[in-house]
Amino acid sequence: MSRLSTVLLLAIVAVQGGCVQSRSRCAVEGQAAVETFLRTGAGGAITNYGSFLRLEGSGFVGAVWNIQGYEYISLQRTAYYSGGSFPMVIYVTEGRLTAPGLKTVGVPRIESMLPAQGARIFVSHPGLR
Repeated sequence: MSRLSTVLLLAIVAVQGGCVQSRSRCAVEGQAAVETFLRTGAGGAITNYGSFLRLEGSGFVGAVWNIQGYEYISLQRTAYYSGGSFPMVIYVTEGRLTAPGLKTVGVPRIESMLPAQGARIFVSHPGLR
């Protein structure tokens, strides 16, 4: 491998590492916003499961292709309540496009809640690009 190839490869790895680190931070902050939202009652949308206890799951996946016009990451989780549990997908979206002017993580929004499929919750993050 030539010296130039090595330098270019290291530069690409450094840039990708920065993106992953930023997305990891966005995932953690997006999940924290959703946990707070669920803990405080989720706007009354989830009432038949009792009190919110915790979210379990780890990792995230980026968009395979961008047909919606903004970047997002999705987090597969299980929401545990005192009366049961259900699957949940949290979508952390690119705040500069989904909530222009947003300076902090946005307020989560429940997009759908189906018994067999669980919940889909969207939250905008100004740092996701």
